[in-house]
Amino acid sequence: MIEITTGLFFFLAAITIPETGFIQISSFVFVSFLILLTVSDLKWKLLPHPFTNLFALVGFIFQAIDKSLNLTSFYIVASGFVVVGAIIFTLTQIFHEVLGGGDIKMMLALSVWMGVVKSAYVLLLAFGTGAFVALVLLALKKVNRKSTMPFGPFLALGAYVMWFWPRMVGYLRMTL
Repeated sequence: MIEITTGLFFFLAAITIPETGFIQISSFVFVSFLILLTVSDLKWKLLPHPFTNLFALVGFIFQAIDKSLNLTSFYIVASGFVVVGAIIFTLTQIFHEVLGGGDIKMMLALSVWMGVVKSAYVLLLAFGTGAFVALVLLALKKVNRKSTMPFGPFLALGAYVMWFWPRMVGYLRMTL
């Protein structure tokens, strides 16, 4: 099942990003990390720190290559990392025991890959889809209010949407 999903996501990446070369390679790497982290979180309810750290490091490397080692661009990426980190830290102080350390590090890695604005949308999409799924599962009595759900797959879904179809989110925002 993982192989089929990976193939489908790579196919969608190939047809969504028509350019060949660096952008498409970075998309394949990005999707690979999303799949790795999603499977890990679904199977073990764990986002291992080596995976999230590597995801962030590779994001920094791809940003450095893409921005041609422009110091201003590096500061923008680094400031996004700090801003998103502050937002996530605040959320963890408000909602105790909802987000684990792996979720926080995955979101920080996504901020490196996507920037502050897209990361904010990723977070909104993740919370929205997570809440929807939780409500459906509660209504179907598959879970109770004390049940836990992995949050990484919802972050990955939001990131996938924002990576490949960012205009769709803008369209939805305008129509709602």
